[in-house]
Amino acid sequence: GDALWRVGRKREARFQWEQALKLKPEPEEIAKIKRKIEVGLPPLASPRLQRKARDGRRAARLRRGKESMARQPQP
Repeated sequence: GDALWRVGRKREARFQWEQALKLKPEPEEIAKIKRKIEVGLPPLASPRLQRKARDGRRAARLRRGKESMARQPQP
């Protein structure tokens, strides 16, 4: 249902979430699914914010990589 919601197929998304409830989900999932049926999904962050977050994660990975390379003993 989540993917359908994101592409604008809201009626189909709700239908799929209702089907998910019929499959006896875990108790902690029931409230989440019911909330989705009632209000849908929250909007995604703007593409600009997503890009900033991705760039920040990439920079952190690079820093970690350089740090681990600096700690390795040279042969």
